[in-house]
Amino acid sequence: MTPSDIIEPLFDKESQAVLEVSQGKSQVFIYDPLSVARHNEKYKETTRTIMTPLENVSGWGIAMRKNQPELKAKVDAFITKAKTDGTFDKIREKYLKEKKEEFEKTTGMKFFF
Repeated sequence: MTPSDIIEPLFDKESQAVLEVSQGKSQVFIYDPLSVARHNEKYKETTRTIMTPLENVSGWGIAMRKNQPELKAKVDAFITKAKTDGTFDKIREKYLKEKKEEFEKTTGMKFFF
């Protein structure tokens, strides 16, 4: 399959895309790993997951307005500090603990945040 073979249907809801794949109307659904794993649990008879990380992709993205170098500098400083001082670990433990456990159990992959 090449990029020119891809037909890109647009759906208002994630569940519509999942239903298309589970019914054999579409071949592929690309989404975040936890959602894909959850949907696979629901449609085990008609779907399978491929949990291979995309090449040259790592981490998360942040969007912000253009031409605001001061804001970008503040965001960069926060991220750097939060990685080193344990802030992200605290957020993950407080707000994402169940999702982390579910993700690791369902996918067999290490949770990332």
